[in-house]
Amino acid sequence: MPNSVFAAFSSTEPLNPAPAVGKQTWDEFVRYWYHKQDGYPTPQAQVPVLLEETVQVHDPVQVSVLTVTLEPGAQGAPPHRHPGPVFGFVVEGDILFEMRGHAPRTYKQGEVFYEPYGCVHLLANNPSPFSRAIFVAILLGEPGQPILTPVQLQAGTNDPVDDTQSSCH
Repeated sequence: MPNSVFAAFSSTEPLNPAPAVGKQTWDEFVRYWYHKQDGYPTPQAQVPVLLEETVQVHDPVQVSVLTVTLEPGAQGAPPHRHPGPVFGFVVEGDILFEMRGHAPRTYKQGEVFYEPYGCVHLLANNPSPFSRAIFVAILLGEPGQPILTPVQLQAGTNDPVDDTQSSCH
């Protein structure tokens, strides 16, 4: 990056320590540096919002970040609940995802999903017989509690035997 702070470290010209003299913070130094280089470079980043949800959480909250890799045709965990909401991002492949009360949906690479607190998560499978699927899950929960609790379903249904907190909104 020409005319950047980083260019100074790869330049063939001798370094001049003068620009940092008298600067109290990194921000002051960077502003001084770019002022001497005719201003900040034009921003190149785009930051689209992929998902926003309002959630209620307990205090304190444990945040767990997991990478789940499903080989071709693999099934994820059996029906279960999490102790808080789950946010996910499909890194590679497709994920066939189903929560109780919702139709199954396939999430593709680059898509995000949200699983509200208390939902019974029925499926997170890789529908491809040829390629693996990877997703990152961010779980919010209670410190010291398991991040996944298996749920036993009533025979022939998607209804839990213990029907407490099983609805998904």
